[in-house]
Amino acid sequence: MNTNKFLKRQISLQFLIVATIVSLLLSAFPAAFFVAEAATDLYTDPSATVETTVPYASGAINAVNFSNLSVSFSSDSTKLDGSGDSFSYGWRAVGGSNVELATVTGLVGETLAEVQTLGPVSLPIEAQISNLEIYIEVVANPGGNSDQVLITDLKVSGDPIQEVCTSQTNVVGPTDIKVVETGEYFNSIEDASADCDTPAGYTIEQPKKISVPVPADATIIATKIVCDDEMLLPNDGYTTVTNTTAADFLASTPERTAGCHLQADWSFEWALNSQDVQVDNAGAQGAPWTSSDLTNTLGVVTMVIPGSELNVN
Repeated sequence: MNTNKFLKRQISLQFLIVATIVSLLLSAFPAAFFVAEAATDLYTDPSATVETTVPYASGAINAVNFSNLSVSFSSDSTKLDGSGDSFSYGWRAVGGSNVELATVTGLVGETLAEVQTLGPVSLPIEAQISNLEIYIEVVANPGGNSDQVLITDLKVSGDPIQEVCTSQTNVVGPTDIKVVETGEYFNSIEDASADCDTPAGYTIEQPKKISVPVPADATIIATKIVCDDEMLLPNDGYTTVTNTTAADFLASTPERTAGCHLQADWSFEWALNSQDVQVDNAGAQGAPWTSSDLTNTLGVVTMVIPGSELNVN
């Protein structure tokens, strides 16, 4: 059986024909969903000073392909005197409204309790946007440059989302299309190439069908001759038999003309080449041999052998 083999690649398309093997380099761009991997820092800022007149804004952070977002940082708010002073932090889309995560109130006096690490604080799924921004704002009463919050090690982290194809186009086999490495079957080369489980480099196999025409029916016209003496039979045989062979045999010698005659009511049998031929037999052989009709008064019978029964090998 000849086989077409198609080798899937991502960039080029070319054909390589060796004997009856055909390798086709295909491209596939399946649909995708996402699966999370280990956490990654999307944004970091080693240090910043936040004042009432100088709020903090991270600028746009692309968080589209990340899940489980969080923000964390260390703060020193000892400069807030506790008389209503505080700082708040949260997230927003650049140019959008603030979404507050928490507010930290300043304490009276400068205490170590005001030096702390905040977070990681989870961000909602709505924060998975291309222009995410982290903000920190100071509120002080009466307010001034002395009301500061020192920020260090600010991080926005998340789990990167790995692209995974979801196109599943395989069918219950067997069919004529198969991916060698996975053993999956498909209804077409296109389906096999688009399937999630058929990455670049896998081989798509398709048996090549060859049409073999059924031979035409064979018509055999046989003539039965019976001789009174076996010595009259043509023991040397005939290499060529034509429509005049029987008549030529009867007229070949006076002895044959006198001692041989055409025989009615006789049948012949035929079978495929693979069947053994008995040297001596009496009577019908039975299956798989097929008997003809009986010869007519001229010793002749016509047999039609279906082309589908012929041994073309």
